[in-house]
Amino acid sequence: MDEFVEKSIIDEAVINIERKITKIGNSQGIIIPSPYLKELGVESSDRVEVEFDKNLNVITIRNKNTAPSFSHLEQVIENAVDRKLKERGI
Repeated sequence: MDEFVEKSIIDEAVINIERKITKIGNSQGIIIPSPYLKELGVESSDRVEVEFDKNLNVITIRNKNTAPSFSHLEQVIENAVDRKLKERGI
């Protein structure tokens, strides 16, 4: 296993760790420490949602089973706005 540098900075609910990109077969990836996977509520073979925000240059990993999709959230917001507009007669 490749050596890696782990640097944890705990700021209330945010934990930042530095990881080394590792070759995994024909791909590349990172190894996520078990305590972080446990906190996320996932284990080996579970599916996760990976989001890459090009504007912020940030990758976010979410538990696929508990993370609401953005399309779902957009629909919830749209329905709430429509209800308020109807209430006001707009």
